[in-house]
Amino acid sequence: MRSRSLVFVVLAAGIGCSSTPDPDDQANLNNPCPPGQYCAPTTPTATTTTPTPTPTATGTASTGTACSPIAVGAFATPLLVGLQQSEAPGMQAEGQSAAGQCSEGQSFEIPLTMQPGKCYTVVAVSMGVQELDAKIAAQPLPQLPPTPLAQDSNSGGQAVVGGKGSCFKNAAPLAVPAKVIVTATRGSGAAVAQIYVK
Repeated sequence: MRSRSLVFVVLAAGIGCSSTPDPDDQANLNNPCPPGQYCAPTTPTATTTTPTPTPTATGTASTGTACSPIAVGAFATPLLVGLQQSEAPGMQAEGQSAAGQCSEGQSFEIPLTMQPGKCYTVVAVSMGVQELDAKIAAQPLPQLPPTPLAQDSNSGGQAVVGGKGSCFKNAAPLAVPAKVIVTATRGSGAAVAQIYVK
């Protein structure tokens, strides 16, 4: 009789054992408390993510620094012919003339490749612009700022670079990438410019 009760106790003790953990025990596998101690359940803390701001352009709206291109109208031809005869006699037009409708402070440009040994004159005239300025500037690389080589010294609505026989000569043995920059320094209106070469 005594041996039967011992077997019963052993069997009863084995009932609680299992090769697979109890689901409640499985939930506590990550519990940092040592075995046999009670720890209050931890609640996961909510993580707040701050959205990364999207880069935006800063600064005020630009009114633009470039004149609005316009067709060289009938007004320009007699003005340019008159200036060419007095400022660039015997010289030939280099490329086409360019014109722009400019507000004060705006500019337009004419690309120019100065050939070695050639001499250049720029004439520009406006209607409405009180102070028109022009210059020839070297531009060897587009990402670099232009380097002024020659500029007009006139005041008023006409600008001349290298006029009256003192044309600007490319003394370099190679062609030089350049451009003519015409600026409405004071006042607004239409302006036209032409490059001459000899």
